[in-house]
Amino acid sequence: FQTRAVEGYQGALTVESGPLTFCLPVRATWRKLRDWGPCADWEVYPQSAWNFGLLRDSKLTRSEHPVSAVPFSGQAPAVTIAAQVRSVPSWTTDQSYAPAPPPAAAGSGEPRQVDLIPYGAGKLRITAFPSI
Repeated sequence: FQTRAVEGYQGALTVESGPLTFCLPVRATWRKLRDWGPCADWEVYPQSAWNFGLLRDSKLTRSEHPVSAVPFSGQAPAVTIAAQVRSVPSWTTDQSYAPAPPPAAAGSGEPRQVDLIPYGAGKLRITAFPSI
């Protein structure tokens, strides 16, 4: 499969490989607000850094792993993509959500590698990254 960064809204980059879209999984704390019959309302708060920009010239390295009993598990995804990112300190939450990625982001600090997982495997996730 071809693995590539695709430009979208306001120049944000999304990583795709074959038919899959990839995301950065964000560790989270979940707090139940109320039950609605068989469903519930939840508040979800990030517990790990999420505001990264994808380096436009990042080498995207696809790795395949054994398929677990739960194919789209965030704990053991069958495929990951390593990508180079930089922190974007100016991209912060607005009240209680992350706004659209900024169109002209300035990355901060040294590049670091993150592992992206299939979109369906992430519960709290970032899929569109500012281009750096």
